Amino acid sequence: MRNLIRRSMFSYLFLISVASVLGKGQNPSPEFTLAIQAERQSVEVGQTVVINVTRQNITDQTIDDNRTTNPMEYLTFRVSRDGVPVAETAELQKMHGRGLAPGEVQTIVTSPYFAKLKPGESSHDTVEVSHYYDMSKPGTYSISALQETRPGLPEKSVSVKSNTITITVLPAGDPSAAQQ
Repeated sequence: MRNLIRRSMFSYLFLISVASVLGKGQNPSPEFTLAIQAERQSVEVGQTVVINVTRQNITDQTIDDNRTTNPMEYLTFRVSRDGVPVAETAELQKMHGRGLAPGEVQTIVTSPYFAKLKPGESSHDTVEVSHYYDMSKPGTYSISALQETRPGLPEKSVSVKSNTITITVLPAGDPSAAQQ
């Protein structure tokens, strides 16, 4: 009886280790691509920088496109000015639970919506990036977006990165901003 239990335990542990090794070699594939585009290539200091985000299903199956009314809850942006990452605004820090005053409670009021994307279909978001990142100084800003395919499930998730775009923030009163 003892030998049977030992063999059973050995077989069980062997199967778990084989499954673990096989599972580690499988990398999940992204289900969508992200593309971003600026509404304007240049703005004056103090003007809003608006980015349009397109998420396209690149699989041969219908996928979930579950989101909230605030894209900043599931999108992350990389914003740098002249090659140096810029600071997050207080709004973004509070949204992510950072920079709260002692006793201050994080409150985010958004509504989830559930959708599906058929193969080749796209969904769109518009984000005022300058509301969440400090773009208050003149310079050349590089912006890209990232989104996890399965937030909350790191073993099944892939980070999908968009293209990188460039926005020029001009000094206030610069006539070249009006030409855009």
